[in-house]
Amino acid sequence: MKLLPKLSSTLVVEPPKDDPSLHQGRVRTTPFVDGHFATHVYVSIDLEQNPRLKSFLEEVLAEVDKTESNVFRLFNTENDANPVASNSGELHLSVSRPLYLREHQRDNLRKRMRQLATESSRFNASFASFSILDNDEKTRSFLTLEIGAGHEELNTLSTALNPLLRELRQPSYYIQARYHASIGWILTTEEAGPRFSKQLVQRLDLLYGERLRALILEAEEVHVKIGKQVSKYQLGAP
Repeated sequence: MKLLPKLSSTLVVEPPKDDPSLHQGRVRTTPFVDGHFATHVYVSIDLEQNPRLKSFLEEVLAEVDKTESNVFRLFNTENDANPVASNSGELHLSVSRPLYLREHQRDNLRKRMRQLATESSRFNASFASFSILDNDEKTRSFLTLEIGAGHEELNTLSTALNPLLRELRQPSYYIQARYHASIGWILTTEEAGPRFSKQLVQRLDLLYGERLRALILEAEEVHVKIGKQVSKYQLGAP
């Protein structure tokens, strides 16, 4: 029997290499599957358009670094010689869990979010408190800013996604939703050492709580990130 020729190497898709040293020690918690795309839906807060907020966050994280070790920031600062933050110059107010869509499902989500953005209005939001939240796999612990004003609008966007998520067999957002922006994280594996100290939130609230609650956020866009592609939808745009 004659064997078929081998496929050219240019036609073979190599799976990504899971090297924690390239990703601040993070380990892939969901196995790579060709044709599945990591997906996230969030309201974006542009730090470049809000220098007061950015300066405040830099001050907070500088205080965190005094007592906490190996804290990775989720946005880049002016003092970063080698920027590595995944969110670059924005904060994310998540309205979905991490999702994994198949190729044919991507346009369904984009279409629905475009519709929801059109039906929604821009809104102002504010933070209520500092908090510590873990990811579902308990591999990372996040320093977060929890939303006060704006919770209702974020919840409306999130719950409006649920029918489509059920159709796509994806998880909906948490039942007891705590909308927030993460600003830093640490590994919580046994090898990486302890979690954030219990006194951290109390200290940050004492030093910065009043200023935190005085900040006003302008929520203008919802973003859908699928793989490396980000689709942006203006809230209230026709």
